[in-house]
Amino acid sequence: MKNSVPQDSGLNGDDASSSSEHAETAGKDSAVHEQVFLKLRDLIISGQLSPGETLSVRGIAKTFDVSTMPARDAIRRLAAAGAIEFNDTRRIKVARIDR
Repeated sequence: MKNSVPQDSGLNGDDASSSSEHAETAGKDSAVHEQVFLKLRDLIISGQLSPGETLSVRGIAKTFDVSTMPARDAIRRLAAAGAIEFNDTRRIKVARIDR
């Protein structure tokens, strides 16, 4: 049976422009992820988000007008840096940081 995907659909991987479009989209996505991370980090460092303050993925996404993926990525990165912690009920809280 021959490939049933139309040749001009871009879904079969043969279209060179689809890979360049994907790279451009990936670049934009990583820029958005980085911006959310940096803004959230700055809010924590500046004290605008207080230690112990509860955060949510949806709240962060809404605040920065992004999808939940950049918000989740920022939380993951900030948790790895010790700026955010999870309590025993998996709630996300701003950690106490030394300045």
